[in-house]
Amino acid sequence: MSRILAEHPRICSLQSAIWDYKTAMIGKIGSDMHGSFLKKTLEQEGICTDYIVEDGTVFTTLAFVAINENGERRFSFARKPGADTCLSASELNCQVIRDCKIFHFGSLSLTDEPARTATIEAVKTAKAAGALISFDPNYRASLWKTERDALEAIRSVISYADMLKISDEESVLITGRTDYQQAADELLRRGPKLAAITLGSQDVYLSNHEKQICNSQEMIIQRGLDVVEWIYQLEGR
Repeated sequence: MSRILAEHPRICSLQSAIWDYKTAMIGKIGSDMHGSFLKKTLEQEGICTDYIVEDGTVFTTLAFVAINENGERRFSFARKPGADTCLSASELNCQVIRDCKIFHFGSLSLTDEPARTATIEAVKTAKAAGALISFDPNYRASLWKTERDALEAIRSVISYADMLKISDEESVLITGRTDYQQAADELLRRGPKLAAITLGSQDVYLSNHEKQICNSQEMIIQRGLDVVEWIYQLEGR
């Protein structure tokens, strides 16, 4: 069994740091070895951890991943509650949020209070300050009470996003459309300027209101395209 950094906002922060952007992580960890590992790993990659709150009353959330012979993943979480769900709006540093250029979030912080309120407050603050908002639902069914709760929460924040990254399975779940092009159109009608739908492990479909691109994820990664550059590519800037 190996221990790695998980949760998409953390991965996104890591990738941004690799591309030499100043990045910071907002969240909550427990006062335990796993929280220390998470914080140390981020710091080693040049990511600011000043806005990660440490709480001695809760345990750092853990995710266990099993991969079968076909490469399919199965998740199990230790999160009853996990520290990440206990971040409150009063613990946010609103000034650093107002100063950011890109704010990325996922739906895992929307599953429980007080983290749900804190997440929405942070998104609204960043949006009002003119930041580009990036959202990846990263749906994990076992973390939600019901599928209906998940869909209501995810749909409620899509309108805040400028850029939406979503899997093909999630696009069907959220829009009811099995055709990914129709799903992208439906998602764009909800507010985002760009929808990126990953098609399995290889390809990604990118669409705005005027142009569509279908390319391999490997090609996009090799060219170093981040969320802003995806928008630039689609809009021809």
